[in-house]
Amino acid sequence: MKLSKIFSLIVVTIGAINTMAQTDEERSEIAKTYMEKVAKSNKSYSTINTSFTLTIDNKQQNTQDTHKGTLLIKGNKYRLNLMDNITYFDGTTICTWLVNDNEANISDVDENSETIVGPLQITNSFDKKYKMRYLQDTKVNNANCVEIDLYPIDRKTNITRVRLTIDKTNYTIKRIIQQGKDGMSYYVDITKFVTNENIADKEFSFDKAAHPDVEVVDLR
Repeated sequence: MKLSKIFSLIVVTIGAINTMAQTDEERSEIAKTYMEKVAKSNKSYSTINTSFTLTIDNKQQNTQDTHKGTLLIKGNKYRLNLMDNITYFDGTTICTWLVNDNEANISDVDENSETIVGPLQITNSFDKKYKMRYLQDTKVNNANCVEIDLYPIDRKTNITRVRLTIDKTNYTIKRIIQQGKDGMSYYVDITKFVTNENIADKEFSFDKAAHPDVEVVDLR
C-alpha cells in the first residue's frame, strides 16, 4: 500500500474515532448550531427561489417516482409547482390549482399537514418540533457539507426522521430525506437556490381573471 493511501486511511480512522467519542449531548449541540445558522441565513433573504428534484420511494409497493418542482418563498408566502399542481399560499389561505382537472381548491392552513412544503421549510420552528443530532461531515459536488438528523418531538406524526445535508460554507440545504411510518420516503435534492429577487406578491395568489375556465372550489 502506498504511503499516501496509508496516511489517508489514518486520517479517516482518527476522524471516525473522534466522531464516535462525541456524546449525544455534543452531537445535539453541534446540530442545533448548524440549524440556527441555516434559519438565520434563510430569514435574512427577502425572497428564495428554488428548483428541486423530488424522489418518492414507496417501500410497501416497491416503487420509486421522480418529479421536478419549483418553490418561491417570500416571508410566510409561498408558491409550489409540483406534479402538475400549483399551490399558492398568500399568508392566509391556500389555493391548490389542479392543472389537469381545471380546478382550484381553496382551504385554510393546516399546520399539522405533512405536505412536501414541510421539509422544504424545515427550519421554521425547528427547535420546537424536533430533536437534533449531528451525524457526520460529507461532500456534495465538492462542497463541504454536514449531515444532521431531526426526530419529531410529537410521536403522533407520521414522520420518523428527517435527514438534512447542509453546506457548511453558506448554510444552504443541499438535500432533504424525510422518512415516514407508512414506508414512504421523500428525497429532495436542491438544484437551484437563488435569493433576494424582486418577486411581486401577486405571484403567491391564484389569478382567477387570468384563468376564467378554471372552476374555483371553496373548501373552507
